[in-house]
Amino acid sequence: MSRQKARILVVEDSRADRMLLTALLRRQGYSVIEAADGPAAIAQFEAARPDLVLLDVIMPGMDGIEVARVICDAARRRFVPIIFLTALQEPAALARCLDAGGVDFLTKPYHDIILKAKLGVFLRMAEMQRQLQRQRDEIARHNERLLQEQEVAKVVYDKVAHHGDLDLPHIRYLQSPLALFNGDVLLAARGPTGNLLVLLGDFTGHGLAAAIGAMPLAQTFYAMAEKGFRLRDIIRELNLKLHAVLPPGVFCCATAIDFDSNESALHYWSGGLPEGVMYRVADGARLRLRSRHLPLGIRPPEQFDDRCERIVLTPGDRLLLWSDGILEAANAAGERYGEARLLALIGQEAPLSWFDALLRDVEAFAGTGDRGDDVSLLEITVPDPRELEPALVAAARGGSAEPQQWQLSFTLLPASLRSLNPLPLLLHILMEVPGLRPYSSRLFTALSELYANALEHGLLRLDSSLKSTGAGFSQYYAERDRRLAQLEEGSVVLQLAYEGDCRGGLLEVELQDSGAGFDAITTRHRITALAGSTAYAGRGIRLLERLGFELTYFPPGNRVRLRFPWGEWPAPFTTRTESN
Repeated sequence: MSRQKARILVVEDSRADRMLLTALLRRQGYSVIEAADGPAAIAQFEAARPDLVLLDVIMPGMDGIEVARVICDAARRRFVPIIFLTALQEPAALARCLDAGGVDFLTKPYHDIILKAKLGVFLRMAEMQRQLQRQRDEIARHNERLLQEQEVAKVVYDKVAHHGDLDLPHIRYLQSPLALFNGDVLLAARGPTGNLLVLLGDFTGHGLAAAIGAMPLAQTFYAMAEKGFRLRDIIRELNLKLHAVLPPGVFCCATAIDFDSNESALHYWSGGLPEGVMYRVADGARLRLRSRHLPLGIRPPEQFDDRCERIVLTPGDRLLLWSDGILEAANAAGERYGEARLLALIGQEAPLSWFDALLRDVEAFAGTGDRGDDVSLLEITVPDPRELEPALVAAARGGSAEPQQWQLSFTLLPASLRSLNPLPLLLHILMEVPGLRPYSSRLFTALSELYANALEHGLLRLDSSLKSTGAGFSQYYAERDRRLAQLEEGSVVLQLAYEGDCRGGLLEVELQDSGAGFDAITTRHRITALAGSTAYAGRGIRLLERLGFELTYFPPGNRVRLRFPWGEWPAPFTTRTESN
């Protein structure tokens, strides 16, 4: 602060001393405000807001120590140096001056050079204090704006990265973010077949920087799950999306699971996340969900491995997944909870108590110690398939009473057959009909079976008897991939026809492939003979019959029609074979 701008309040009851000191200060270039006693000094301080106060200690009435205390209270957050003018020499008296808010002393008579030096030092200190205060105020304003922006972002984040179907009764979970935003993401969605898709992810870091990738991840996951995409398709698309949008060094460790009630199996993909544990009620085995892949967002699409693993399920099986935050929880000594301690607990505790026992043990271990990361814990009990049934038909009867009628037809050629799965698109179209939504699981199963038969048996000429054993099942799909890659000609034609209103309707689906066909009557007898066996061959047709669809096969066996009445339409029939 320049001397011309510095305002100094001189408080001195002696008129001669006050005039002398004022003359010295003005000669040095300062602006001077005078006061002859305590009350006048307080009034002048509040009116003129001086930058520094020269205050006599001994004054009649209100002494300098009392005035200093009042001035310090009036200054509030503003630092105003108070230099006492005194002839006192006793240490106790000088200490009282400092306790009252003084910063230094000037002894009478005043020396011009000493006065100049002390005023310069304390005025610079006052200016530095004001600069610090301005910086603190700016930081506080910036922090307030940041908190407001984060609150808005949090609302958007919660709506986009919502928890979906995690409120199902057979799911338990805990998420405890380290910051306002959670670097862990936990998603669950019921697919159109009645299956349950779950993803537990852990982005690098925590807070907003870690959570920013959760929004495209969640949007893609929920959109594809709703349309019936397979787990492999979803995982591949998630990696593509994250690889495109995330900066280098940011990725998502994840485990994704598809609980398929129709197949009574679990399909999973795991990359970078701690290996979960599954308890199998049939034999009491504890299986590890091995993490065999790199996290999402690291590999470019052409190098990404989307292969999933399969585990047969039984109602009552239990699955436990966790993020790194569980393992990295540290106690007061800095020791981490670790995987060995977690697995020992799971080995000792009954599966029914895994979730609660693990939470208690981690809390008892860590206490008030460091939480180095976001914490997520997920437990899923495999339900009876009936618990995953869609909503009641009555809930869907709210559409238009006006009858509707439409037809759709398209043809898939080899290039499309290799790269396109038409089923999610078909199901998306059908779900635009409100009355069909409760039957989405059955319809997806039927479409999947008919399309697989047309492609695998009609065009690729695969023999379903290969699937009579577990090893043959793997061999079958390896051969399917090989033949599909070599397919150069052929087609599959799909036709959909619908008519109905809010009370009911009729859906017809027809598939025709360009293959040679098959003897439908002989095949029908063979499937009947397999009924009740555990062979994979013929399971699809038997399943469709149990679901109540009317199937008609047309010679030479490469064309099939499915009829599905619902609501007040006539009931479906059984499988038929046209003679001509």
